[in-house]
Amino acid sequence: MNRRHLLRTTALALVAAPIAACSVFQSTTTNGVTTITVNVAKLDAWGQAFINGGTMLLGLPGVATLPAGVEIAAVLVMAKANLAALDAETHGQAMLTFDSTSVPAAIQSVLADGKNLLTDAQGLMDTAAQGTASEVQTYINAIQTVVSIFSATIGQIVAGARVGAPPMTEARALAVLQVR
Repeated sequence: MNRRHLLRTTALALVAAPIAACSVFQSTTTNGVTTITVNVAKLDAWGQAFINGGTMLLGLPGVATLPAGVEIAAVLVMAKANLAALDAETHGQAMLTFDSTSVPAAIQSVLADGKNLLTDAQGLMDTAAQGTASEVQTYINAIQTVVSIFSATIGQIVAGARVGAPPMTEARALAVLQVR
């Protein structure tokens, strides 16, 4: 085993462990047709984590007036609308079932909102006030964790989803972002 293989398998294990524990997506194949079942409550929690994270970042002194803060505010508007669309699409069901060829756009939109929020939040690090840099980094790490786990999970059904190792556990990220 070479060093590169060891690093790759270790990184994959770090990502795989939280995914296995969260069981958001489950798939079954019958007669060549794959059906995906989604835990809607978990998706709602992740979407709410994105909204809370953006709101918390905007609440830091001076952030709302920065260019990245303006972008975060715009992402929050979209995130709230996309989470509402996801909830409308699920009709209050705890589980959503669909064919693997028709991943609901609402699910992909919530993930896209999280990725956009992460990008904009990372832009704050260069301009954040010195006293808030630590808080900004903590929120970024929490948002990055949720994005990583969400990406890895949806990557099970959407080819090409890029995954990075989360900087903290899902439970810690949701606690930081005040999702219960």
